[in-house]
Amino acid sequence: MSKGQRKRLGTAYHEAGHAVADTVLGLHVTNVEIVRRKDTLGRSSSLGILRYEGGSRREQRSIARDAIISAYAGVEAQRLVETPEVYADDADRNNAFWLSRTYCVMPRNCSYVGDDSHVAYLERLRTEAKRLVRREWTKIEAVATELLAKRKLTGDRVREICARVTGGPMSPSIPLAETSQQWRRRRIAAAAARASTPTVHV
Repeated sequence: MSKGQRKRLGTAYHEAGHAVADTVLGLHVTNVEIVRRKDTLGRSSSLGILRYEGGSRREQRSIARDAIISAYAGVEAQRLVETPEVYADDADRNNAFWLSRTYCVMPRNCSYVGDDSHVAYLERLRTEAKRLVRREWTKIEAVATELLAKRKLTGDRVREICARVTGGPMSPSIPLAETSQQWRRRRIAAAAARASTPTVHV
């Protein structure tokens, strides 16, 4: 295997690690690809935290915590097939740190952002990502194999692959804010329709 083929293989497993972690944790993957661009060899795109239903800080922290685990899952999946480049690990670590700082995903004894307790907490989440990668390795392999063949997959296709490997439907994803708003509009419209319907007493 040439150096270029090995790098492409590593990239496919890296992005598959992100995509499968997002999927099994209930996050929404929009697409995943291994297409060379200016600053990257591939990417797995998912929705931002604020796109999910639930406005409380606790709900946002919970989703952000899962997103941090997913951020670490890419490079941990890549490690099992090749040694990742330093920049790949740095990019995922920086993303995890940004999510932790932005959504206050930190231990209770954290004195300030980046202190020893904060760093140790993020390492525990990285360990969770390692466990997830090993537990879901069959799914990651299946997604990476198809990604190598097609170079780009939709989030729906990733869910289909995961469901096929599992042998049944995946758990439902976290509801999106847009879906929640549409549901509320339908509920209001239905209530208005009932209110305008004359009541017939027999």
